Amino acid sequence: LISDLASGPSLVYLTPRAKLSSLLFNGSTWSIFNAVGIGSLLVYTGIFPKAYSVELLVIGVLISLHSLNQNLLLGQQKIKAYNLLFLMQGALQLLTMCLCIFFYKLSTDVYPYIYACIISNSIAYIVGLILVHKKRPPQQIEESKSILFLLFKNGFFTQAASLFLVFSKTISFNSLQTNLPNGTGAIGIFNSAFSLGATLMLFGASVSSIVLAKVANEKNHTATRATVFRLSKLSFAITLLGVGFFLLVPANFYSWLLGKDFLPVKNIFISMAPGILFLSLGTVFSHYFSGAGKHYMNFICGGITLLVTYLTTDVLIRKYGIAGAGLSTSVTFITLTFCIF
Repeated sequence: LISDLASGPSLVYLTPRAKLSSLLFNGSTWSIFNAVGIGSLLVYTGIFPKAYSVELLVIGVLISLHSLNQNLLLGQQKIKAYNLLFLMQGALQLLTMCLCIFFYKLSTDVYPYIYACIISNSIAYIVGLILVHKKRPPQQIEESKSILFLLFKNGFFTQAASLFLVFSKTISFNSLQTNLPNGTGAIGIFNSAFSLGATLMLFGASVSSIVLAKVANEKNHTATRATVFRLSKLSFAITLLGVGFFLLVPANFYSWLLGKDFLPVKNIFISMAPGILFLSLGTVFSHYFSGAGKHYMNFICGGITLLVTYLTTDVLIRKYGIAGAGLSTSVTFITLTFCIF
């Protein structure tokens, strides 16, 4: 989150408005400074295990630099290259880990995973640099404000808005732990249902990436609003199909897939479904504001959403148990969508 202040989604808005060399320098410098500075602090305080401190710091830098390239590609509207880089990193990580475990027989410790992270992100970073520089478009829009100021200001609002959603989920976890007899088990069941929802939210996230890239490259945002509404309908339709599929699957399927204690997952998912559908729209709208450089809108809406979550979660969980956490999630996502709309 801290690294993405200068190398995250705020870069997409600035890519058509600033020199590529300037964005690469600022983003890379911040990524390295953040990993060494903040990472060292985490190791010193014991939050990171000291046994793997160097490896974790290296992985932190590589992930940040890989993210930097991805966001620059998105800002350049190189959607195919962006997807290629994303898929390549995941495939390389899986392949490297399998080689370490099955070919080199390194399955007795955590190092296969560490090696896989380092190798896959290193290769993805190098390939990303090549793709970013290949047929790079010229600066299209003149920006009068300081690029460095905009980079960190927009990054702050974007990351704070993301944190608000993390805090909303944390509130649900804490409330389940406090209000239910088997709080820890309830958290596990709720988190499984939430993970199913997160899978369906990927459809909206994919559409939103295209919205973000398109809006960022247009000076007149009035013309892009029609496109935003069309894509929001597409996001809703695809998500509706996914939600319908998960609702039709019998509850026994979830207990077979996850274990006998996970039979309630379907009921929780049902209570979460309206929120997931609304968020498929809200995600697209929020990326419109990010592309237009109005990141503070998402910050404001996220703050309102967090407040509503805080006020409703305990009440719903006390009344409806674990399903109340699903209802709380729906309230959160619906509130966010209405605010952003």
